[in-house]
Amino acid sequence: MGAFFQNLHWNDDTKSELHRIAKCIAVILVKSEDHGATVPFCEFAKAVWQKPHTNGLVKKLLVRIGTSVIVAYYKSEQWRKARKVLDTLQELPVNFTVLKGLVSEFAVSRCQIINVAGEIFLKVGCVSKALWLLRESGWIISSPEWPCDKLDVLNRHNFLFSLADAALKNSMYCETLEVLQHLPRFQSINGTMDLSPYVTIFNNLLLECIQNNCLGVSIDTVKFMRSASIPVNSLAIRNLITALGRSCLWSKARKQYKKALSSGCYPPVEENLYRKLLPVPSFLSEVEMLLAIEMFLVTNASNIQSPSVSKQSLQIVLRRYDDEKSQPTNDDYPAAVDRLLAAARKSEPKLQIKHTTVNIAKEEVFSLEYSSALKWLEQNMKWAGKVWLFD
Repeated sequence: MGAFFQNLHWNDDTKSELHRIAKCIAVILVKSEDHGATVPFCEFAKAVWQKPHTNGLVKKLLVRIGTSVIVAYYKSEQWRKARKVLDTLQELPVNFTVLKGLVSEFAVSRCQIINVAGEIFLKVGCVSKALWLLRESGWIISSPEWPCDKLDVLNRHNFLFSLADAALKNSMYCETLEVLQHLPRFQSINGTMDLSPYVTIFNNLLLECIQNNCLGVSIDTVKFMRSASIPVNSLAIRNLITALGRSCLWSKARKQYKKALSSGCYPPVEENLYRKLLPVPSFLSEVEMLLAIEMFLVTNASNIQSPSVSKQSLQIVLRRYDDEKSQPTNDDYPAAVDRLLAAARKSEPKLQIKHTTVNIAKEEVFSLEYSSALKWLEQNMKWAGKVWLFD
């Protein structure tokens, strides 16, 4: 059949007849039974391609026949055969996603051709191939040249969701974020989808990235979530801040901490008359505690550095919290003391903190030595003022 197709008289005068013949061939190939490992279309394409200097119309019709066969295999869930046809089409020097199928039953929009091909790759476990296809097509969904309907957009949404899930399971964190960013909801495609379906997968990606120390992708994920108004898990943000500090990425940790404060990830800062007392939640990590102390020192720098103000010790109270949202436990309180002391040691220059008493709420109270606070401000105020006093 390939030799017959190649030997037809190819010119513009016979174009309509050639299209009719190509349609018939597409139907025959779909209905043909494969023999062993071979797939009818692949054998047909090989026979057609054997002849050198293949006519441009031949190439296009061959691809359109292949597209019809792929859609037919997709509808009948013949994934192995569909994958082989896709591999064959990719070897041809024609982009199969820009040519529609010949058979009306299997003719779909460009958006849906990409959806179909991508899902086939996904069904046979080729996550990277599915990603390659989307990138090569520029992640196109709809355009004046290639319009699509709401069902195509919904299919793209479902396909990308499945692809993101598969990429996440394969620890492809950067690729997962790339896929999620191209969901129709975020490309201004009209639809009725709300944000709630995205909360879980975005937060799962964030948690996975933090646990595997992929901090760059973590930051990018948080940034995108905030820009898209997707609620970010408070514990995940706190874990990210801690991970950034422990990796000595302090400028990034401070930036995330400020945003977390303004978004309600932490209890509101308590005001006190003389601004000489800092309440520190006991559930914070040593990184978060140090950032809280830094902010306290900078915001009270004028009082601390003023020669007219009495040189009384600054106080830190390690607050107990029973709020489940904060996830503290009574057993963790002694460990919180160790974290506070560790926070002081992490500081450059080191801050001197000493235990002084226990208040009526059975909370540990510490003094922050005035001279060490003053020294810290003298060495750090230039950059710290910019960080903590300005947005």
